[in-house]
Amino acid sequence: MGIDLGYSSTNTVIGGSLPGEGNLISGNVTGISVYSGNFSITGNRIGTDVSGSSPIPNGRGIRSIYGFGTIGGIAAGESNTIAFNINAGVALEASASISVRGNVIHSNGGLGIDLGSSGVTPNDPGDADSGANSLQNFPVLALALSGGGNTTVQGTLNSKLSANYILDFYSSPTCDASGFGEGSVYLGSSTVTTDATNLSSFNAILPSVTTIGQFVTATATDSQGKTSEFSQCRLVSPSVVTISGRVADSANQPLSNTSTTDRRGLGNDPYQQERTILVHKPLGRRELCRQPLADEFRFRSGKPKSDERPLGPDQSGLHRREDRIPNRRHRFACVERDIGAAFRRGRDSQRRR
Repeated sequence: MGIDLGYSSTNTVIGGSLPGEGNLISGNVTGISVYSGNFSITGNRIGTDVSGSSPIPNGRGIRSIYGFGTIGGIAAGESNTIAFNINAGVALEASASISVRGNVIHSNGGLGIDLGSSGVTPNDPGDADSGANSLQNFPVLALALSGGGNTTVQGTLNSKLSANYILDFYSSPTCDASGFGEGSVYLGSSTVTTDATNLSSFNAILPSVTTIGQFVTATATDSQGKTSEFSQCRLVSPSVVTISGRVADSANQPLSNTSTTDRRGLGNDPYQQERTILVHKPLGRRELCRQPLADEFRFRSGKPKSDERPLGPDQSGLHRREDRIPNRRHRFACVERDIGAAFRRGRDSQRRR
């Protein structure tokens, strides 16, 4: 046993936020064990070597059964590095009530944070279950974008009625094998309040850049300081991508007055995607695409909009489709593939009757 606080410890501090106050707690069956009592664990390296980058694993990093207190924090120096342990990084059991925030948690054999020491605990509607940290529900992430100096995360939290929560967000180069992440880098936090249906939606803009292709996870902490397990991983995508390409007519001649955009994840719709080439030069009839209507590119994520409708063949027997977009009206008639993406070619500000 690395450090065993036993029964009824009172105001016990392990480590500290100032340089030299942290401990190296590695190579034990359990790094830190707390049966009951209140405590603070900050600034330690648990399961690593002195550099924090190589493994000297414990069986479990931290285990608490009835204790209450804090593990880590978001102020300077409070974070613990909890990594490379054979089982869970932080295992909370019975009626433990513990805040777990701002730590570097990665590469553990079990979950980063395990409530009940039983693997992933599924969310329940209204969060009415009980157990370690009241089995606090974790956030559900729908979208993670990086760009412009920020990381934006959208999702929902279903928990107790009309209650306040702190959401902490983390990134990692890889996702845990369970699909529910750990957290290598603390990105920042956001606060939410659930409504009368136990739900809160969030759009957190965090002042940290996350590498495209890494993963974001999150935890929720209630007003009593009880932290959830980590959420499922969400792959980080670019917030805006601009694709430049060549637009040509049927004779392979370049068209003037064209613009190309490829924008993903705009607005509050986590599934919104828009890929458009607007061709402002009127298209001749011979430039219309002769592909079947079913092959035409759809406006959002391959799903038809309710206001899209096929117009059928025109007088020349070519298929057309009408997309109605606020303040604009386009009749798109062609699908092109340019540098691997599906584009659509259309008429702008011109109606064909």
